[in-house]
Amino acid sequence: MKTYYNIPILIILIALQVIVNFKTQAQQQDQIDSLKQLLQNATISIEDRTAIQLKISKLNRRSQPKEHLEYAQKALAGAQASGDRKTQGIALCEIASYYHKADLYDSSIYYYQNAIPYFISERNIGNTYSRLSKTRIGKCDRE
Repeated sequence: MKTYYNIPILIILIALQVIVNFKTQAQQQDQIDSLKQLLQNATISIEDRTAIQLKISKLNRRSQPKEHLEYAQKALAGAQASGDRKTQGIALCEIASYYHKADLYDSSIYYYQNAIPYFISERNIGNTYSRLSKTRIGKCDRE
């Protein structure tokens, strides 16, 4: 009769992974809560407010898609008000990312394409084109 000694090790590894994921999510939520507290301060500059909103958006990318979109849109509005072109491009990419994950490819492409002009003067245009190329345009043809 063959004994499988690797099963307990596998169970321990899975349990450790679950614990690490839970701890990471809790730390991430603490960071989001702290950033939201900072937003309550009326004396912070529009640039700082926009940076905080963008950070909250990015932190919510996987766990809270609606907040990801909400804070990306707020960051976009703040960046437009302050004239920060780089942040406008990043916020547009975050909005595009939301639509991409929601399988709304037309909207995703729209926002990625709108982000491109903001990166022309920057060296990050390759990231935008890379994300745009990964959008599965023909997915509906295969379903």
